[in-house]
Amino acid sequence: MFERLKQFPPGLRKSAPLLILFGFTLALIVYFVVGFVARERFIYFWDYWTYYHLFADLGRKFADQPLKALDSINVSMRKSEYNNTGVVPLMPFYFIFGAGRAAYVAAVAVVYGFSTIVFFPALLKKITGFDGGARRIEKLLFFALAIALLGLLPQFWIPVLLGYYDVGGVGLIFLILYFYFRKGWREQTTKNLIVIGLTVFALVIFRRWYAYWPVGFFAALAAREIFSFLAGGRDLKNLKTGLKNILIAGAASALVYFALATQIAVRMLKTDYGVIYSAYRSNAGVFEDLSKLYGYFGTFTMLLALGGAARMLASKALRARALFLGVLFAVTFYSFTRTQDMDFHHYYWALSILIIFAAVFAVETFRRLESLKSQTALVSVLLLLSAANFATVFSGKAGTFLSPVEFLFSKARLAPKVRNDLDELHRLLRTLDELTRARRQMIYVLSSSTSLNSSILIVGCEQFEPELLLLKERIFYGHDVDKRDGFPFQLYEADFVVVADPPGYHLRPGDQKIVGVLAEQFIKGQTVGGAFKKLPAEFTLDDASKVFIYQKERKYTADELMSVSRMFTGFYPEQRAKFEISAEMIGKFIEN
Repeated sequence: MFERLKQFPPGLRKSAPLLILFGFTLALIVYFVVGFVARERFIYFWDYWTYYHLFADLGRKFADQPLKALDSINVSMRKSEYNNTGVVPLMPFYFIFGAGRAAYVAAVAVVYGFSTIVFFPALLKKITGFDGGARRIEKLLFFALAIALLGLLPQFWIPVLLGYYDVGGVGLIFLILYFYFRKGWREQTTKNLIVIGLTVFALVIFRRWYAYWPVGFFAALAAREIFSFLAGGRDLKNLKTGLKNILIAGAASALVYFALATQIAVRMLKTDYGVIYSAYRSNAGVFEDLSKLYGYFGTFTMLLALGGAARMLASKALRARALFLGVLFAVTFYSFTRTQDMDFHHYYWALSILIIFAAVFAVETFRRLESLKSQTALVSVLLLLSAANFATVFSGKAGTFLSPVEFLFSKARLAPKVRNDLDELHRLLRTLDELTRARRQMIYVLSSSTSLNSSILIVGCEQFEPELLLLKERIFYGHDVDKRDGFPFQLYEADFVVVADPPGYHLRPGDQKIVGVLAEQFIKGQTVGGAFKKLPAEFTLDDASKVFIYQKERKYTADELMSVSRMFTGFYPEQRAKFEISAEMIGKFIEN
């Protein structure tokens, strides 16, 4: 093999080891994610399905009507909470490998995951000023170390395997930090500042929740300039230059965002996300938030990150960068957690900072080792521990084998998802199709659990058989979270209602009264539930809940509708407009 390498041109021969490393990394990524998806037997729903649906839908549009596809990108960017810009770079995978979920997950893993991993060493070099030393083997070890630390971080892959493409945001964050660390902030040209601003815009348009990260970024920039002013002779000229550059980058980002995503931008400014996402906030305070973050990443990763932060603070050359990243982390953490708890994909912004600290610790240790043998030993130990951390999360057998040391690793666990009740769900959909097909009657689902919700039934119509495709048009999308969604008035237009007994929740019952309280009305035959009869068919799900179908047999009365309205405006008097039924609606619904 090495004799063959000598036959290549010098430039290519020099790059060959890195190309082999990249190729090996890419092959492992594809093997892992495709193998994971192939072992699943599941119906994904809600956000787990939304991004895959955007991928398949945009691919079909490009295949059938390319101009309409381009227009849909523009429209979704301006108006949609879930825009399709993030799936545009994935389209080559659609046309080469098809519209299957495995193709989609592989596309995310390669286009966003792999590209972020191979870019990470460049960012590390920019931060530390070190790329492995003079010898080629040392450079290879440096790249292998950086790639392994990020590529074997299980939190990097969990959202990817669950259908999220948010990992691309980590790459954008790395790109922003690369531009920032490339030269001093006051020395940045206007062109560079605009590029940084546009990349910040790309991050927020990519996934709206990433908007918390720019808050931390610009706060960290301001804090650094003020600190430099106070500690460095109080030079007003330097302070004005630094603040002016913050204004240029921030204005570039904000102006482009308002120009290209006008309606979403205005909606974000007008929306109190602390209220509508209060159902997703259950942690008692900052210490519980930090405790969950620590448990999610695990002792091994967190110790590396803390070690890296300490090492950077101890280094005069790296201290300012450590403080910048620390303020960035603290402000983003506070901004996000005061709104809602972090879910697995939200941890990406934290991952992007923690992995820098962890990798800096590893790199700074590596550069202090003089012999190749000791450097190889360090890389081998970190590779082994990273692989053990990865295996603990994704392999039950490995977790059992590593149980004596599992306290070192992440508490997260993810195996290929398998449902054993797919036949029951299929039977439920066929029954609903038979009941509603002739008169095209509508269906509402009063359940919001991970076993049964409207999204599961709608996606199931696509997944089970072509004959059910028309059924999904007769299923209303359900309202699941009270303060976010408001009252589901479409329930009153349904001829059939699917109810889980006991009622199905995915959040606290107190935040899902539009599910639980309404389900109880049907189960007990009270208020609007009295207008329905329970059909004899019964379906049993994996969680042991029973599912029943209720058929409307008479019209609602005004008293029944008003009774439910008073009930919910009593629950939420401060959001009366979202729950109160109007006289016009009463007139409409009592005629149905």
